[in-house]
Amino acid sequence: MKKEKRVEITLTTERTISIKSKRAVVALCSRCEKHVRWAAPDLAAFLSGLSAREVYRRVESHSAHFAETGEGMLLVCLNSLREESQVSLADENEIADFESNKSNGQTREES
Repeated sequence: MKKEKRVEITLTTERTISIKSKRAVVALCSRCEKHVRWAAPDLAAFLSGLSAREVYRRVESHSAHFAETGEGMLLVCLNSLREESQVSLADENEIADFESNKSNGQTREES
């Protein structure tokens, strides 16, 4: 009887993303296998129409793709939010409005 030889290979990759803006950024998502827009959870919530809590729930359950920057900032793959919830994402004008309202202390409901 022949003994089967089993070889396991584990690859670990590490990527560093530096963010200098609070806007959505484009970077490679290893799970989507393409370049997609990434955003901080509060901006991702605004763009997807989900609550921030729902975005964090999806990150915690790994249903939303996410990454952490070298500075510890959480980024969420907007493509994964769109695919799971089948919502359309806001455009760049709405991102600018969100950032303007946030810097003025307003939330989505107030604006």
